[in-house]
Amino acid sequence: MKEYGYEKLKVYKLSFSFVADIYKLVNSFQGKDSSFIISQLKRASASMPLNIAEGSAALTKRDYLNHVNYAYKSSTETKVILKLCKSLGYINEEKLNRFLLKLDEIKKRIYCLRAVLMKNTQFKTGDRFKYYLKTHS
Repeated sequence: MKEYGYEKLKVYKLSFSFVADIYKLVNSFQGKDSSFIISQLKRASASMPLNIAEGSAALTKRDYLNHVNYAYKSSTETKVILKLCKSLGYINEEKLNRFLLKLDEIKKRIYCLRAVLMKNTQFKTGDRFKYYLKTHS
């Protein structure tokens, strides 16, 4: 099966794996109010790889950058929801720290991708991944 450019990015791979971990985590949540938190956490975390992938199909750098910005904002939202989960007793400190450590790595990589897009104005369709892979692999 063909691998698209965004699928080669470490940030995409990490965020995709993170979402799978989040889905496994929320299966353990119990309580009458957990459905909202589960929904928000799934949506916010899934938004990271989804926006990276969707942005890669953009016809303009500005549109691609917008999607990468959404991915970054979603990573921040995910962090807040995870902390809320800890405060409400859905997860313990150890689990929270483990997820936040992974999330911080993803946030750094999204930030780097965003910086590359903002700095390099010479992108043509498909070129952005080759440049990013060269400089951030």
